Amino acid sequence: WGTGVPRAQDVARAARRFIEEAVSQRRDVHVIHLGDVYYAGFKHEYDERFLKYWPVDKDEADKIPSYALNGNHDMYSGGEGYFDYLLNERRFRRQQQCSFFGLENSHWQILALDTAYKEGGLQPPQAQWVLDKRNAAAHKSGILLSHHQPFSAFRETTPDLLSELRPALEKNLIPAWWWGHEHRCAFYAPQAGVPIGRCIGHGGVPVLADNNPLPAGVTYLYRDFVAGTDPQFARFGFAVMDFNEENLHVQYLGENGRPHQQEDITGA
Repeated sequence: WGTGVPRAQDVARAARRFIEEAVSQRRDVHVIHLGDVYYAGFKHEYDERFLKYWPVDKDEADKIPSYALNGNHDMYSGGEGYFDYLLNERRFRRQQQCSFFGLENSHWQILALDTAYKEGGLQPPQAQWVLDKRNAAAHKSGILLSHHQPFSAFRETTPDLLSELRPALEKNLIPAWWWGHEHRCAFYAPQAGVPIGRCIGHGGVPVLADNNPLPAGVTYLYRDFVAGTDPQFARFGFAVMDFNEENLHVQYLGENGRPHQQEDITGA
């Protein structure tokens, strides 16, 4: 999302409408970025392409928590802009300048991982942290968030993430995983020990719409495109998760805020 281009700004405005609706209904709201501020995560890029359009205002920092994972682009400059500047900004201080974190309630445990410090893998102690956290809350449904993908039908990937998390996956402790990195929205059939795998990396990088047949293992691909473009450019989007006890409702929305897909997941 962190390109700052006009249609990425549309994503922020659309997300803002959901934030305001939840606040008006006195529901907790958490806003999470899955990584990549372009091109290299410099301080001025966070200012001009990320913070300038972030859908949470500075004066709302105490009531609407914000979080940001790092992607490979954030690390091209060495990560100083991400660790020392962005995570020290008031809205993101709940992360305590740490690139991995957890959110938890009575039914769900969300663990967000840094897959960019060691690109496509997990810098210690994250793998053990995931296993320890999931073992301690095995009665809750576990969700992983990351920048990099555990698997892909569109490009080659390293096996590091899956191998490092194998102990938790083999115990069925990770029923759902959402990630970014690839600039598309794709749903995957169960594989590699992950029952629900979703790529939502289509937040802000202009790419051409994909009109090819669905690859094996992909059950849904968001194909909407910007009217009047030739060649056709894919629309951006984002996801909204609503937690209600053991029930999770997920909406997948285009840059205009209109849903193009949704699903209901029942947890522990």
